[in-house]
Amino acid sequence: MKITAVVAFLAVAFASVSCKGQPEASFTKIDTICFDVNEIRPPSDTIEAKSDTADSVFRLIKYAPVRCKAGFTDIKPDKNNRNIKFCVAAAFTSKELTFVVGDYVVQGRFVGQSPDAETGFCVILNGHPHIRKLSNNTDKVMIRAVESKGDFFKQMILVSDFKPVECTIFDKYRPTYRRALVEKDGEFFVAESDDRLSIGEFQTMLMKIKAKNAIYLDMGTWSEGFYRNQDNELISIGKQIQSTKYQTNWLYFEKIE
Repeated sequence: MKITAVVAFLAVAFASVSCKGQPEASFTKIDTICFDVNEIRPPSDTIEAKSDTADSVFRLIKYAPVRCKAGFTDIKPDKNNRNIKFCVAAAFTSKELTFVVGDYVVQGRFVGQSPDAETGFCVILNGHPHIRKLSNNTDKVMIRAVESKGDFFKQMILVSDFKPVECTIFDKYRPTYRRALVEKDGEFFVAESDDRLSIGEFQTMLMKIKAKNAIYLDMGTWSEGFYRNQDNELISIGKQIQSTKYQTNWLYFEKIE
């Protein structure tokens, strides 16, 4: 009886070692979540009562990098780099189309820039993002990013600790395509609307999927990005890409070595 138990234990132990020796492949998993239009659109917003979609649902596309670490950069990632599994614009670009809006840090390099109306930030430490509201401690977070060779950028926060945060920088009713970096259940993914939505409708979607934290990512005509599927094929994303050449910064996820 004891010998059988020992053999069973060793079998489990060796199986565990074997699994660890075969790491999961890195890629970006795609999911589409559907919502009934009436479920997302507040009844009071009668001015936006008609959907520009062909049916009665809104779709939220979820880009979930698998076995990847995050990064932020002001140098355009190379599409030929097969280690980069996902990439989109992150912080806003200035009206002059020349620089990143707000202070930022890239691999420990601090760049001081003119602020706008940002209400939150994303700091990336050891490849792991953290989304927070701006506060009196934000400068300390930037210093930590510098000291640890991490990354940091400012943007509009949409959800903080499971609660929506008013986003006044956008016209309340103007519909457009939306994108955000989302934290849920300890994992991070990028959520993108497949339809034109007001900012409130997009936040409603994020609340319905139970996002803990979410920060906006530059969209509109800056929406071009890409991801790599399980076959490591490059797939372009973005519905409006007129301003691609003016992009100044990017959020990306790359393979964990």
